[in-house]
Amino acid sequence: MARERAEQVAKDRALRSEEARRAEEIRRVGKIERARDKALAEKAKARGDAETFREQRDRLRRETRKLVRERDQAMVEAEAGRSRLAGADKDNVTLKAALEEARRRRKEMADAFARERAELQAQIRHLREVRIPDLEGPAEAIEAIAGRLRRAQAAMIRPSEAAEDNRSPTQRGAGPMGRRAVVEHPPGVRPGSRDALRWALREPGFVVLVDAYNVILEARRGWGDLPGPDQRRLLLSRCEAMLPEPGAEIWVVFDSSEPDGTTPARRHPRLHHEFTRG
Repeated sequence: MARERAEQVAKDRALRSEEARRAEEIRRVGKIERARDKALAEKAKARGDAETFREQRDRLRRETRKLVRERDQAMVEAEAGRSRLAGADKDNVTLKAALEEARRRRKEMADAFARERAELQAQIRHLREVRIPDLEGPAEAIEAIAGRLRRAQAAMIRPSEAAEDNRSPTQRGAGPMGRRAVVEHPPGVRPGSRDALRWALREPGFVVLVDAYNVILEARRGWGDLPGPDQRRLLLSRCEAMLPEPGAEIWVVFDSSEPDGTTPARRHPRLHHEFTRG
């Protein structure tokens, strides 16, 4: 009986040992499985992290390439900016030179204007010192010369009438084929007087012919030592001042060739001048 109990005890002890071993084995397997699961989870997480890292790496590479391109573009723009700045500096130098040239030319123009102004003022002072006759003297000279011209024209057209009477030029005129046209003066106007000339100048149908150089010779004592071009311009100015509106025409004839560069400008539609070309 004792041996049976001992065997039974040994069997129970072995059974408990086996159960304990099995339980320990189960715990070890469970631990291993949990470690495996954890490892698998960590591996999956590591894979996910690796994928995320790869994506971040690719994104960083793309951003790096973009930054490189932007850097290169910035360098190109900086170089272009430096070129533009160099061009701007060159343009600034050119503009400064142009400004200096403009200032120099403006000073030259101002000096020339000052000289011209001084010359004009000197001429004005000279003209103020010269005694200019009134319109009566040239009017008388114009009337006398016109009479002589009409008489000379009549002598060429009809020699038999060359010895004509001393009637006023405003009473006589050459008609068609040399016939004389007698002009009746208004009442109270004496032929050959200044009033007769003024009346004739107010008549639109009249033409007053002026022998320019003879009139200048008649009036020269009042014009001083003016140069020839100034004398011609002064005569035309006096004739223009005598023209009323409306009125006759005045033809001023210079019996010479036209001097170079001294042709008087026409200023009135009824005032004409002509050179005989010698």
